[in-house]
Formats: sequence, structure tokens, C-alpha cells
Amino acid sequence: MALIGSIPATPPCQKGRRKEEKRRQENKSQETLAIFLASTQSAMHFTMQIFMFIRTKELQSETQQTSRQYGKVRCELRESSIENVT
Repeated sequence: MALIGSIPATPPCQKGRRKEEKRRQENKSQETLAIFLASTQSAMHFTMQIFMFIRTKELQSETQQTSRQYGKVRCELRESSIENVT
């Protein structure tokens, strides 16, 4: 008796089970990733707040320096204009 055609390496029912198991694993991975991202969200938010606070302080310092420099230049200009008048 000769076999016509080829016999599949794995029966169709096993292929279906493998696909279902693979799909379950992918879903579990996605759920794990979603849980991880949700748990790290508050930490990332806190970190962003720290960076924003630091940057705000840097900008305030830069503004104060610029203001002082502007004040010095204005004072020097006033003094030089007074000297030119006298």
C-alpha cells in the first residue's frame, strides 16, 4: 500500500494548541509589560518633577545673574554719562 501525499509532521490539532499557547504567552507578556509600565509611571513622574525643579532653579539663578549684570552695566553707563556731563 503506497501513501499518497505527505503526512503532516504534527497533526492539525497540535498546531492549533501550539498557536493558542503562543498567543497566551504573547498576551501574558503584554500584560506583564502593561503592569510594569503602570508601576513605573509614578516613579517617572516623580523623576520628571525633580528634573523640572532643578531646571527651574537653574533658570532662576541665570535670571538673577543676568539681572545683576544688567544692573552693573546700567550703573556703569549712568556713571559714565555723569562723568561726560561734568
